Amino acid sequence: MIHKYTKQEFEALDFDTKCVVIETLLTDDYFAGQMEIDFYFVEEKNSTILPPKTKEQEEREMREFNVLIQKLTDKLFGNNEEIELDIEKILNS
Repeated sequence: MIHKYTKQEFEALDFDTKCVVIETLLTDDYFAGQMEIDFYFVEEKNSTILPPKTKEQEEREMREFNVLIQKLTDKLFGNNEEIELDIEKILNS
């Protein structure tokens, strides 16, 4: 069902839901942003297993990923006070 979301309502959604919506609607920006912050890893047939991340690395990635999601939320809304989304449809696609 389509629902109107203000930016504040969208920002209040859980993190995973925001990520799925942004990945679906701003796919190129989402993955480019992940690559910029070294969050995205392409697993290849002959790739080696990466060493475990330190707590500091994980914290840095989460901070940078949260900044990315905020930046893409700003882009998604642009100058609009609200947007219309069918989040259930996006989550189930």
